[in-house]
Amino acid sequence: MTKEKSAEIKYEKYKSRDPFPSIPAALLNSADIRSYVDTTGMISPFYDGDLKTASYAARIAGECRVWNGKNNKFEKLELNKNDDKITLLPNSIAFIGIEPTFRLPDYIALRFNLAISHVYKGLLLGTGPLIDPGFVGKIYIPLHNLTSNKYEFAYGEKLIWIEFTKTSPIPCAPKVENEVSRCNKFSPFPEDKKEQELKDYLRKALEKTSYTDVVSSLPPIVKKAEDSADKTKKLLRKIRGWSIIGTIGVIVGIGSLLYSSWTLQNNSLREIRDQMNLLEKDLYLNASNEKNDSRRINDISQSSTNLKERLKEQSEIISELRKRITLLEDKKK
Repeated sequence: MTKEKSAEIKYEKYKSRDPFPSIPAALLNSADIRSYVDTTGMISPFYDGDLKTASYAARIAGECRVWNGKNNKFEKLELNKNDDKITLLPNSIAFIGIEPTFRLPDYIALRFNLAISHVYKGLLLGTGPLIDPGFVGKIYIPLHNLTSNKYEFAYGEKLIWIEFTKTSPIPCAPKVENEVSRCNKFSPFPEDKKEQELKDYLRKALEKTSYTDVVSSLPPIVKKAEDSADKTKKLLRKIRGWSIIGTIGVIVGIGSLLYSSWTLQNNSLREIRDQMNLLEKDLYLNASNEKNDSRRINDISQSSTNLKERLKEQSEIISELRKRITLLEDKKK
């Protein structure tokens, strides 16, 4: 029988029936985690050496998705053997598969957090959610690289630490007739990890890389955004300057057109007025000879008709100029 099949059988037997009712509802210590794993098959595969005082280290394996900036999409990768690796680029995100299959009984929940060595690399785990009792399956970890460093992750590498919490008793849950024997093997906190300083955490985080420091990728991005904003402001100032110049140009154009129209109208009216005065003078001087000089009167009448036609033409020109002025004013608005 395979380990997976054995774990499945154990889970079905103790999914709702707590084999250790004497263990109170609380965060489980390493001895009680062992007891529940051995009896209920809630983690498979399980490595005894990956237990700490009250948590279990889960390893990387299986399906992963890594962001490819060139193609602007996630690439699917499989980490199933020792040489398999994935690369987490600066300022990017990946979804990383975790090796064990979890079969949580109805009375045990789990939470997970990023291993401290990865935290000091400047990596950020997407909020470690509560995984409710009754969950069966694998989990995938959203991992953000907020630094300018490039990190590699290999198959079998420890990525997260998991804690297990026993819930309060479930009403009407079936009970075991006889409590199963508990494991008494407790894993104390490692002595070599006590009294660490910040430099020790940073050194351990970067010991398998070529980097000597963790540098955030955000300042260059912020600087680029600020430069872009400055360029935009300068361009807006130029556009406003062009708008002012354009407005002045329109005003000058309208003023010139108005002045030309007024001058043309004034000159035309003056010319017509002068010619009317001459006609009136001629009519006055020749009034006594009106009966004998019909030809002269006809000439004068014709001249008057011509002047009226010119006056009409000037009025039409002035009307056309006014239309053009109105059109220019509308464009300005």
